[in-house]
Amino acid sequence: MRWIVSIDSDYVYNYILDNVNDLFFSNPVYNFLMNFTKNEILIMLFLLRNGKVTMSQIASYLNAPLNTVSGVVNRMVKKEMVTRSFDDNDRRLVYVELTDKG
Repeated sequence: MRWIVSIDSDYVYNYILDNVNDLFFSNPVYNFLMNFTKNEILIMLFLLRNGKVTMSQIASYLNAPLNTVSGVVNRMVKKEMVTRSFDDNDRRLVYVELTDKG
């Protein structure tokens, strides 16, 4: 004996669309990463690997102009992900490092 099951395809389709975020993007890492731009994530990874670095080193790593890196780092300082400090002997040197939150 065969069973014939009728599936309402519209119901299934709407269910999938309504729950797509839960089905594919429920990972907390995904939610964390969605709060940052690509450059911010790359900078955090660079700082994690290298510790305290200069703005020029970050610019070189990203292959981006220094003024672009300054804007990204400013946003990260406001989010309390990094701190910025100056060299005591040469005020032109600006160091960046991750905070505990970062």
